[in-house]
Amino acid sequence: MRKNIISSSLNIELFQDVCLLLNIILTTVLGGRIVIYEYKQQADEKRIAGLYNMIKRFAQSNFEKISKNGNFSFEMRIFVKEKNWVHILPKWLCRNRDVFFSIRNIYPFAHNDITENLRFRAYPDPQGLVGKCYVDKSIYYDENLTETNKTYSLNENQIAKTTDLKWSICVPIFDQSNEIIAIVAFDSQVSKLSIEKNEEAIRKLVNTFSQMLYDCAPTLFKQKVVVRW
Repeated sequence: MRKNIISSSLNIELFQDVCLLLNIILTTVLGGRIVIYEYKQQADEKRIAGLYNMIKRFAQSNFEKISKNGNFSFEMRIFVKEKNWVHILPKWLCRNRDVFFSIRNIYPFAHNDITENLRFRAYPDPQGLVGKCYVDKSIYYDENLTETNKTYSLNENQIAKTTDLKWSICVPIFDQSNEIIAIVAFDSQVSKLSIEKNEEAIRKLVNTFSQMLYDCAPTLFKQKVVVRW
């Protein structure tokens, strides 16, 4: 025998009014939380953007001072280590596995330009300044790339994406195990920089800048997961 779900003694109109009231309250509460969440998210994004701009201005002012050029222009790019299924295996199983670093252009440090999707092999057979930086675990630079770019074991695509650079400086970022997890690259297509004449000042600047950015925004340096066989 089927039983009534709602007793005949229930006041249907009152029940409907209560449901309507509850719906209004829930909508108001949840809607308010969504608004608060979005506001906090926007506030966080503004704070992050402000932090990035502050760090960029720090580097900008120092480059201008070193180069004695009030309109000095440069880009700062982050190369992160690629990670795929091979890297899940123990190192002793894949001692000679390839290591690649791919570019991450993040505003205001760099603009999305021709270098998008650029990647370099770091091991074995290192390519470019990125590869040399990784293998030797030290800062590498070249202030005459327009002449020497083709000497870094680059393929045609890599040459095409970097051929307009006047100079470049690569700085390794280490983790607690002294492993390089990322490489910060400074370069310019516009402004000249006499690196050898100002080597010590520039070394301190790029080291400080890179470490400051890593400490303030470590998520920018996370490994990039790729699917390649």
